[in-house]
Amino acid sequence: MPLGTILLLQASSGSFAFAGLAAGAQSIAIALGGLCVGAVARWVPPRRIGFWAALLNAASIVLLLLASRGAGSVVIVCAAVLVGLTQPQVGPLVRVHWSGQLRSGDAHLIRTAMSYEGAADETSFVLGPTLVGVLLLVPTAAWGFPQAGPLLGAAVLLVVAAAPLARQYADLPSEDATPGAGSSEPTTGRSSAAAGPVPSSDANRAGTSLHWPSLMALTVAMVSAGAIFGAVQTGVAAYAAEEGTPQLAGLYFAELGIGSAVAGAACAWLPPGFSLGLRRWLFPLALVLGMLVLLWGAAAGLLPVAIAAAGVAVGPYMVTLYSLTEAQTPLPPMVTAMAVLCAGGPIGTAAGQLGAGLLADRLGAIPAFIIAPIAAALGLAASIANTRTFSGRLLEEAATSTPTVDSDIDAGTCASADTRYRDGEVR
Repeated sequence: MPLGTILLLQASSGSFAFAGLAAGAQSIAIALGGLCVGAVARWVPPRRIGFWAALLNAASIVLLLLASRGAGSVVIVCAAVLVGLTQPQVGPLVRVHWSGQLRSGDAHLIRTAMSYEGAADETSFVLGPTLVGVLLLVPTAAWGFPQAGPLLGAAVLLVVAAAPLARQYADLPSEDATPGAGSSEPTTGRSSAAAGPVPSSDANRAGTSLHWPSLMALTVAMVSAGAIFGAVQTGVAAYAAEEGTPQLAGLYFAELGIGSAVAGAACAWLPPGFSLGLRRWLFPLALVLGMLVLLWGAAAGLLPVAIAAAGVAVGPYMVTLYSLTEAQTPLPPMVTAMAVLCAGGPIGTAAGQLGAGLLADRLGAIPAFIIAPIAAALGLAASIANTRTFSGRLLEEAATSTPTVDSDIDAGTCASADTRYRDGEVR
């Protein structure tokens, strides 16, 4: 979506800086929308949220297209923000679903699930920019909307795919019961008895409270990943424009996702000895090296090769952030933790898009890529900070603890809290 917005608004305004500003505001709105979903998902059925968000998002895209024809800058930015606010939020809820389903089982399954979701995300990063490149071939300029094909395609997919998909899943139970008072049976999904016990690691992780210092460090690390994506999105658009082949911008960006998706999926096969405690500083270091390769390749005229190589460092980094968040957070506030973490991505994307747009306008395409290694260094610093806020000993205890229940009261309380995200998630 942000890449399509950049291309549309650069074509209509002639300014990468304005296009980056609007896309950055849109990315911030995506983050705010994700936080809102995280706040209400315990009470409002996710399929209802997903269905109406998909339809509103499609309508907002049409509004942005109309505004790009000659509306004022403020109106255009507001339309871009509305597109971001209404974007369906699937990732956080799906990851909470996996955590609820698998937490009482083998810890390796959670790592596999997070790797799968990371690979699915990266696959969308591959297919999305590829579709951008293909849809740019649609002659929308004849209709008065130059380079509008990607956003039109997104609107169509929202209506014919995202909205129907959201309706395929059962609603989450309403939060109308309190632990230990009457029946805790939900109206849909499993009963608390069927939910089974949750690992004692939930209790070890401060009961039902978030460990905010650790979560903030991980969120900053996610902001750095978003800044890399934002800078690369704008950088490849400027690079392709300078080369006289703007239709290749999406394909260049897709290369970043290909390497990231493959490497992220490979995390599921890491040996048990390759612990989270090791991965949380090793993969950020690899990300810094990968982004330096990207900058070198852009300067040396080898961007297609360098961007593919740099992508290999992105996937494992992001999978590790999700796994760390799952390992450091109790299940009841998991949806909030995932929403906060995922909000960091769009915020970083906004900063990366804006900064890269300014550099591309003033200095050219290659300097726009300088933001990528700087952001990666920020991610390394945040990951090191996480080792100080959540020690390796606590992390390993959370990852290896076995399911136990100290009392019948604790079992009922944990099971009732666990039931909410075991069934009926929007996919």
